Amino acid sequence: MANPIKRIVVLGNTPAAWLSAVFLRKRLQIEVILVAPPIDNQRMEMSVAESYTPDALRLHQLSGLDEKHWLLPSGGSFQTAVRLLGKNYLGRDVDTMMPYSPIGANFDGHAFHHYAMKAGIDDFESYSLAASMARSDKFVHPVDDPQSILSSFDYAISFNVVSYTSLMVKYAQHLGVQILNVPSLDVHIKNNEVEGVGLLAEASRNIASGEAKTVTTLLKADIYIDASDELSAHSQLCEAVQSLGVASKPSKADLDMRLLAMSSQAFPPNAYKTLSVSDYGIFSSQVLPRGICYQVHFDSAHTSSEAARAGLLKRLGMTESQLQIQETKLDKVCQSDYWLANCIALGQGIGNSASVVFSDMEQSLRDVNRFIDLAPATDAFDVNRVEYNRVTLAQKSAVADYQSCLQSVFNQNKEPVESVESRSSSLAHQMRLFAQRGHVLHYENDPIPEHLWTNLMLCSGFLPQSYQPLIDMHDVSATYASIMHLKAMVGDTIQSLPPIARYINSITKTPEV
Repeated sequence: MANPIKRIVVLGNTPAAWLSAVFLRKRLQIEVILVAPPIDNQRMEMSVAESYTPDALRLHQLSGLDEKHWLLPSGGSFQTAVRLLGKNYLGRDVDTMMPYSPIGANFDGHAFHHYAMKAGIDDFESYSLAASMARSDKFVHPVDDPQSILSSFDYAISFNVVSYTSLMVKYAQHLGVQILNVPSLDVHIKNNEVEGVGLLAEASRNIASGEAKTVTTLLKADIYIDASDELSAHSQLCEAVQSLGVASKPSKADLDMRLLAMSSQAFPPNAYKTLSVSDYGIFSSQVLPRGICYQVHFDSAHTSSEAARAGLLKRLGMTESQLQIQETKLDKVCQSDYWLANCIALGQGIGNSASVVFSDMEQSLRDVNRFIDLAPATDAFDVNRVEYNRVTLAQKSAVADYQSCLQSVFNQNKEPVESVESRSSSLAHQMRLFAQRGHVLHYENDPIPEHLWTNLMLCSGFLPQSYQPLIDMHDVSATYASIMHLKAMVGDTIQSLPPIARYINSITKTPEV
């Protein structure tokens, strides 16, 4: 049956808007129009760094975007792990590399950490090539040979958002996305749907007065993607529907404010991003070949902007005059209504408090691909809309749980499970199960792979009280010999790998920074 969607209008002049236009045009092969208001100058001045996880890289490949087309030209770098810093709930200092790929390997059908708990092994980095690569700032691309240790890791990519977006703009134009520049977004709502986007067009001049009359024409579409900074269309729809008592109320995010800071001094690229948890929020930093981006996510109900700013400057050992600092409020839309009527909201406007694993850009990418998967095949939009909202809410809740897990483990005032019990029963159950038996449950629509749940708990020091008892039912001496051989292979391989700066230089053929 023919797809009833013939035209999609994307609203906004943001990275999420251009990214959405590219993926919709490439994968649906329909008319896509991007309505672009003037760009925020402050956003262009802040060379923000973000990252994509391994799954997001595969989504790019679906749309014909190889990393050589967008990563390297945008001054990007490869990442194999996240560096976790802070004091955990036991008061112990944590400085560990949490890889994007599993730690160790499965032996006899059981995960590596069960054998590690039995043997008292806690130097997990030594058994992970990805973590060891990040610690030593080395990198090569993985190989396809499953017998090689160089096939045992995944990698993420960090990039300069401004440079990346400029490439997306060129790619959108190449794909045939129509671009309409407007002085402001003028969205018309009628009968609780987006009726169209107002476009001003100059009409004939009045000869007597000399005044030019303008008329407003409506640009109509089957679906509107609201990727603007302020959710201009979706927020109006929410207000209209809420007045009828239909839509749900938005809920408060745990971390609903963010500070961005940029240092322009040149840094060599590294193979990881850094996360540090403190009383005022979660601090993250990413290094790019031409600078470094710092972010602080914090809850404005518990920490003031001034305190977060002071904490950021103290953490960096800098004064405010040495940094560009931008403050952003992460507003949340009605959580059951991401797709409301004929309008879908995505991007920074709907907030993304989970800086641990998914950036704003990746959340947008996942949201628009979820819509592509559920794009209506008939005129019955409701079924698809309801499913989109259900899956979107489930996935965003799972991502929020993952970040809450990190915060709770670094909370020195309470036991980790107690600190999340009142907010998320599913997370409390997940953590309790891991603490008791070393297992994690992978729920429906959980975008966090099972091994990333395990990696977060192990690397932050939240260790299980017991291991899988089935490993005691057979002789494990051969298994431990294999585990020790894995450690030796990781050490030997690291010695032979090139520094990441040299590797990037070799594949870009540009002067080394």
